[in-house]
Amino acid sequence: MLKFCSPAELSAYIESCALRAAVEDGLEKMNLALVGQEKTISGLDRVASAVDAVGDLVERAVAAAKLGGGGGKKGGKKGVEEDRAEVVANLR
Repeated sequence: MLKFCSPAELSAYIESCALRAAVEDGLEKMNLALVGQEKTISGLDRVASAVDAVGDLVERAVAAAKLGGGGGKKGGKKGVEEDRAEVVANLR
């Protein structure tokens, strides 16, 4: 059992215990906020890398279209539609 010389000393001790508990609680809340922020940042990094990957796919598709397409028909029959190739991208 703790013994104190005066009521003021007891009061100061009680106040310091309350202050310590409040500081520890605040630090715990800050730690949880930082962990949440790190998760958010890592999620945003994944989104950014997915956006970059989509941009690369678009650039490749444009390049392939420029290389593959002649720009017009040569010697083809009028009224006959050309077969068009579809570009499919798996974004998962």
